[in-house]
Amino acid sequence: MPQDFVRRWAELSSLEEHLSGVQERLAPMADWYTGAGEAEARQKPESLKIKSAEDYFALIKGGQQRRTRNHERLIAHAVEQLKARGAELSTPHPIDLRMREPVSVIVEAKVVGAFGPLLAIRAAVGQLLETEHFVARRMRRSASC
Repeated sequence: MPQDFVRRWAELSSLEEHLSGVQERLAPMADWYTGAGEAEARQKPESLKIKSAEDYFALIKGGQQRRTRNHERLIAHAVEQLKARGAELSTPHPIDLRMREPVSVIVEAKVVGAFGPLLAIRAAVGQLLETEHFVARRMRRSASC
């Protein structure tokens, strides 16, 4: 291989690593703006569904993007640890993980990326507040019916 190409490959690889954090942060917005999954979530009872932890490619308007499954691996690990301790769990969309027993807890998982834990914590807290405002109220109403 020409040496110029090899040097360019290292630069592109570094750029891809740098941009993967941005891509991970922006990917959930596609579901948010399209409203994908809301009608399905209302019709189906809660269940525990662990998603694949394998990376994949997504065709997005404007081109193909590589997506990691770090978030799914994190959720799967949490499920494994909590189930080993007797927890009753479900994954109702759009909540990452819900524990009903031994206590009621909603889990919002964030993978700490290149921007550090502070932004991950802020994003998780913001999403939990959003869940409380929009989703948890609807879940309480449907549970009381």
